[in-house]
Amino acid sequence: MAGASLLAGAHCLLVAAAVIGGATVCRVVLAVLVGSDPAAVVHATGVAVAVLLGGPCAGLFAALLGALAGAATTVPTPGLLPWPASVPAETLAYLICALVLVVVVHRLMRARDTAATKAAAAARLASIVHHTGDAIVGLDRKGTIVTWNPAAEQMFGHPAEEIVGRPASVLFPLALPEGDASPAALLSSESVHFTTRWVAKDGHTLDVSVTTGPMDDPDGGRAGIAAIVRDVSRQVAAEAALRDAHRRNVMLLGEIHHRMKNNLQMVAGLIWACSRRTDQAAARKLLIDLQQRVGAIARIHDHLYETDDFTRVDLCNLLHRIIGDLAGLSSRDAEISLATDGPQVLTTETAVPIVLAVNELVTNALRHAGVDRPSVHVRCIRDEAALVVTVTDTGHGLPPDFEIAKARGFGMRMASGAVGQVGGTLRALPTLSGAAFEIRVPRPALPIDRDEAAAE
Repeated sequence: MAGASLLAGAHCLLVAAAVIGGATVCRVVLAVLVGSDPAAVVHATGVAVAVLLGGPCAGLFAALLGALAGAATTVPTPGLLPWPASVPAETLAYLICALVLVVVVHRLMRARDTAATKAAAAARLASIVHHTGDAIVGLDRKGTIVTWNPAAEQMFGHPAEEIVGRPASVLFPLALPEGDASPAALLSSESVHFTTRWVAKDGHTLDVSVTTGPMDDPDGGRAGIAAIVRDVSRQVAAEAALRDAHRRNVMLLGEIHHRMKNNLQMVAGLIWACSRRTDQAAARKLLIDLQQRVGAIARIHDHLYETDDFTRVDLCNLLHRIIGDLAGLSSRDAEISLATDGPQVLTTETAVPIVLAVNELVTNALRHAGVDRPSVHVRCIRDEAALVVTVTDTGHGLPPDFEIAKARGFGMRMASGAVGQVGGTLRALPTLSGAAFEIRVPRPALPIDRDEAAAE
C-alpha cells in the first residue's frame, strides 16, 4: 500500500516538473521577445495543465515548483519584437498560454471520449460474456484460466472464484488432447474449431464443441486465447443412436436379402422338381425357363447381401457378378465380356430391374446364338443425357421384321417391362451381324441424378 502511494506521488512530481520545465522555457522565450517577464501567467497556466494531466497532487507540486522557479530565476528582457507600449506584454503571454491550455484540454477531452467509448464497448462485451448461454473460458499464455463466465460455471460445476488461476488441464481427461485440441496448439493458433471431451467438477465427461480465438493485450501482443464452449453431449448421443439404428437396419436388410435368396432358391428348386415330373415338352421348357429366372432373382439378392449399402449399388459391379454367374451356368463354351466407363452408382430400386433385363438379354443371346462358341458383349456407359447399356452377340441376328412390342417370348417381354419400370426404353439396334439391344434410362429418371440436381 505504501509502495503504491509512493509511486503515485513520484508520478505526480514527474508530471509537475515536466510541465513547469516547459512553462519556464516558454517564459524565457516570451520575455526575450516582448521585453517583459510573464512569470505569473505562464506558471498559472502550467499549474492548470498539471492538474489536467496528473490531478490535484500534480497541480500542487506544479504550484510549488513554479513559485520556486519564479523566485530563483531572473529572465533577461531585451524585447526583440516591436511590441506597442500601450499593450502590456502580459497580454501576449496570456493569449499564448490560453491557446496552449485550450489545445491541452481538447486533447484530454478526446482521450476521455475514446476511453469512455472503449469502456462502453468493454462493458457490452462483459455483458455478452456474462449472459451468453455458451461457456466462455479465457486462458493466458501459460494455459492458466483467467476468464470463467456463469455459463461455464453451470456447465462444468466450478465456481469462478474456485477455478480462475488454475491450469486448464483440470478440464481435460487423464490423457491430454492431441492435435489441434492440444493446449500448445491452441495457444499457437489463430482460430481452431474442434469437438472433444472435457471433465466436469463431479468427474463426468461432456462432449463439447470448442471454438478458440486469440486474446490480445492492450499493446497488441498475444495475451492468450478465448474459447467458446458448447455442450453437444445430446447431439453426440443422438448421432450415436442414429449410427446404431442404421447398423441394425443394415443387419436387418441383409437378413431379409439372405432369407429372400434362400426362399427364391427353394422356389426355383420346387419348379425344377415339377419340370422333371411333367411329360409335356412345352410345359417342361416353360418351367425350366421360370426356374432360371427365379434363380437369377435369387442370385441378385445374394449379391446385394454382400454389399455394404443396400440403398445404393454400383450397377457395373452387379452386372459383372451376374455375367460371371451366367458364364458359369451356361452349358456352352461362351465368351461374355463387360466394358464400362467407371462405376455407375444407382439406387437398388433402379439397378435391379436393369440387371434383370440384362440377364434376360444375355440368356437369350446364349440360347439363340446358333454358333459353337457364342460371344456376348455388354457395355455400360453414362453420357450427358442417359445411362446406356448395350448387349450385342455374334449369333445369326434378328428377323428383319422383329419388333420388341410384338415379341412372343416371355423373356423379351419381361426385359422390356423391367426397363419401363424405371422410366427407360429397350430397343433393338441395326447391326450387320448378330443381335444388338440398347437399354436407355434418361438421367432425370435416375434417382441418384435427381438427388445430385437437388443438392446443386
